[in-house]
Amino acid sequence: METTRPAPHLDPAFATATRPTRSTVRLRTFLPWQLVRFAAINLKMLRIIWKNHHGGSRRMPNAEGRMPKASGPGRKVEG
Repeated sequence: METTRPAPHLDPAFATATRPTRSTVRLRTFLPWQLVRFAAINLKMLRIIWKNHHGGSRRMPNAEGRMPKASGPGRKVEG
């Protein structure tokens, strides 16, 4: 009984694609390195979220490109 092999990929771009180096393949499959990268990405996300919730600038420029005057509990209103 003959076993059939799958047909080679017919896309010509596939033949010219670069192959990863041995060190690249090792880093992609090395679990401790993946855990370090996972932690680094999570810390970046936490920093962005923290900035958004605590002290990120929420004021946006108006149509003329100027920042609006500050408002809130620390601003005195005359009148």
